[in-house]
Amino acid sequence: MSRTLTIGVFVALCGGALCSQIAGGGVAYVTDLRAKGTAWATSRGPDTVTAFDGATGKVLATIPVGKAPMGLAIPRGSNKLYVGNEGSNSVSVISVARREVIATIDVGSRPHHMYASEDGTRVYVAEFGTNKIGVIDTMTDSLIGEWATGPPTERTHAPAPTLDGKTLYAVNSGGNTLAALDAKTGAIQWSMPTGDNPSELHVRRDGRTGYLSVRNQDEIDVIDLVARQVVRKIPVGDQPDTVQIAPDESFLVVALRATPAEVDVIDLHTFSVSKVVFSNVRLAGHNWLSANGRYSYVSLDDPGGVGVIDHRTSSIVATWPYPGGGSVHGMLYDDPRATLGPGMSMPLGRVSIGSNGVARIRLDCAEETAVFCRGTLVLAKERLRLGSGRFTLKAGASAGVAVKLTRRASKALAETGALATRATATGTDVLGHENKVSRTIILRGARR
Repeated sequence: MSRTLTIGVFVALCGGALCSQIAGGGVAYVTDLRAKGTAWATSRGPDTVTAFDGATGKVLATIPVGKAPMGLAIPRGSNKLYVGNEGSNSVSVISVARREVIATIDVGSRPHHMYASEDGTRVYVAEFGTNKIGVIDTMTDSLIGEWATGPPTERTHAPAPTLDGKTLYAVNSGGNTLAALDAKTGAIQWSMPTGDNPSELHVRRDGRTGYLSVRNQDEIDVIDLVARQVVRKIPVGDQPDTVQIAPDESFLVVALRATPAEVDVIDLHTFSVSKVVFSNVRLAGHNWLSANGRYSYVSLDDPGGVGVIDHRTSSIVATWPYPGGGSVHGMLYDDPRATLGPGMSMPLGRVSIGSNGVARIRLDCAEETAVFCRGTLVLAKERLRLGSGRFTLKAGASAGVAVKLTRRASKALAETGALATRATATGTDVLGHENKVSRTIILRGARR
């Protein structure tokens, strides 16, 4: 089953002061989104990379790079943005903090899609003019290898490293194959045939299932990567390209190289497809999901810009013009919550203890968090543990975490009436990333 939501960037619903003009005469939705990150997009023509504030669309910087910039990657912990320049056979390295090019790396022919390893030590670049993946060391910003993904007739369109760092998949559109490489050595482990003109693969966190876009067959193929076979074919719109999966792995977002620009959303429980159409845009390029799965940032080609989809309402909530226009293609949303772990806070500084010796300490889990905050809250004083409690909160939720005091803590509190302690919450999100928040809590004994 498929349903279509068509919302053009020329819609007049937001009129007056609520809208501004997009390049080419359309309307830019002005919405202050609940987003904390930076949206990076590339454009061929002006040959630049632009950073947009992820909440407002404000242009933070526009940076000249090589010819025909395409794919983007920000390795974990690097504070660097890597840009594949397809027309210059190079990768530009940009300081995220300074927003300027700090290095240029020569690579093979037509660097296209690129992804970083989970540990942030490598960037894998599909060299689309060849049968190879370039490997960049992010410490030295140098090309340390070019790995063949099949016979010379292959054209490697996209890499897909697994979360465990063991396997690197290569999508080859020249010979219509999917190859699995050893992510440390580049040795080919196996290869399997695909449909006509495969584009990009996204692998589930368990490493067992992959979703492959097949452009000339207008479908997403669900692949059992252990059995090495297609187990389901999901029909989508014309020319599916980039693929993103929600943090909770409940839905898939596919950007299509169709006219008008279209993004399809696949429910991975029912396999039904919803369509979001930018009615007056020629093509969609790459897309990127926020850590909490709420927003998709989509590059828009002619007129050049960035579109934002809110998946809670299945609607387009923003379109931002690209400075200088051009053919906007690459997209990456640099989301702090995707790398820093869950956003947590403890707003209360004074806590009363119940007669049962239990303290309830309020903990907030930020909406931007990837699905949940889960972990342990510990009370301690001068390295002495006074109590602990477990918590699981959905993103955007608040709750009182029950902490049972130790006998020693209860005795000290009974003697003094109040006790200053350090409360530390250590939590993880659905991506497995950890974060801590700590503050001083004043415990007060129960009233008699």
